[in-house]
Amino acid sequence: IALRLGISIDDVLRGGTRAESAGLDPRRGVGMDDSSRAALGELSIAAPAHEAAAITPEQVDAAHAIYCMTQSQRSALVQRHPVALAKTRCLDPHGDIPEPTGQGPDVYAEVARRIQILVRNHFDEVRLATA
Repeated sequence: IALRLGISIDDVLRGGTRAESAGLDPRRGVGMDDSSRAALGELSIAAPAHEAAAITPEQVDAAHAIYCMTQSQRSALVQRHPVALAKTRCLDPHGDIPEPTGQGPDVYAEVARRIQILVRNHFDEVRLATA
């Protein structure tokens, strides 16, 4: 978001805009694995400090939009948090994004590229300007 707007991350946070990552049943406290970190590096994205966390009711309530990787994740989220129905959709409207865990680095890199393209497309949809 900061890169897209051409402002600092601090400015983004002061403006109240956030992008968070959370799962339905993550292994809490587990950090980013080396394959994920390498895939981000291939995209010239600095890998932030990250620990797996479960989505909270407060996050669901506060969210403007929630993007899921698969339709089954979306269904499970809405079942647990019915208020999420109107604000939740799949990141890729044309199909599920595969889970790369346990697969080779090429799969991680392909998934990362796909997510990057989809996020940029959603930024375009909401007219998040390019700097």
